[in-house]
Amino acid sequence: MILSLLSAGAPAAEQPPDLGERMRRRDRSAWDRLVADEHARLFNLHLRLTDDREAAADLTQDTFVEAWGSAGGYSGEGSPRAWLYGVALNVSRGWLRRQGRRAGG
Repeated sequence: MILSLLSAGAPAAEQPPDLGERMRRRDRSAWDRLVADEHARLFNLHLRLTDDREAAADLTQDTFVEAWGSAGGYSGEGSPRAWLYGVALNVSRGWLRRQGRRAGG
């Protein structure tokens, strides 16, 4: 189910090979690009998991805030996009847990 959620929406923009390192250093232009490239897909992921547009918007913002705060922990293994989606899923899971719900049902 998660893979189908991740593949929904527009095709992923090609990411420069140094994006992960620039992200880890909190380079503002790298983050601006990441937000521009991934915002709509992350919103759609959160919307599908929560079925709540307002919560999805808040969770999308929370994802970027959480990712920024933990950027130094990005290991460079895997794509920055995959890492960001891991952050997004953790943010959604936390929200669902606080709501007493589970993803997918």
